[in-house]
Amino acid sequence: MKKLFKNNDRWSGQGFTLLELIIAMSTGLIILGAMYGVLTTQDRNVSLQEQVAEMQQNARAGMRIMLPEIMMAGYNPQKTISVGTQPGITTASSNALSFVADLNGNGNTSADTANPNENISYNVFDLAGVTCLGRTSNGSTQVIAQNIESWAFAFYDRDGNLLSSSPAVTEIAKIQVSLTARIAKPDLQYTDLTHGDHYRRYTLNFNVVPRNIGL
Repeated sequence: MKKLFKNNDRWSGQGFTLLELIIAMSTGLIILGAMYGVLTTQDRNVSLQEQVAEMQQNARAGMRIMLPEIMMAGYNPQKTISVGTQPGITTASSNALSFVADLNGNGNTSADTANPNENISYNVFDLAGVTCLGRTSNGSTQVIAQNIESWAFAFYDRDGNLLSSSPAVTEIAKIQVSLTARIAKPDLQYTDLTHGDHYRRYTLNFNVVPRNIGL
């Protein structure tokens, strides 16, 4: 901008030229565009991190609940059951597991309010379009993890040999659980090399030894 000068006691001068205004506006728009891009990228990253954290928490929550309960399968301090099912693993397949434990030691494992958490089943089911890991106790099912894409059980005998996908429950000495969760919404800037989609996944594997089986 050119300096103002005094002429006949009146101030006279020139303002910004059209070219200067265009340059200033263009520069401002470039700066605003850059700031918007940074904020958009930051917002996307924060949202993605939240989804990834939720995905991992889902899988770990499922593990924390399942692991100690499966370890107690077959618990039978009285060595005899007067009412109910004999403690132990009752159903074993590649995608479902059921077991009984006499946790209160009363010799009764009937599926009622007097024996909570003694008849347990785990499986995956669809709830309003969302795949969930469910825990069923005495006929009542509770969701313990959402967006579980897949899960599988593998069974081993006491010598470490892999059993069939539907083994005789009396042969089971160790159970391997594989749990795969995925984010709730696709990340369009990411492509899964295996599935070819835009979902990030997290797989958790853990081994459980039901220490009361065979005692």
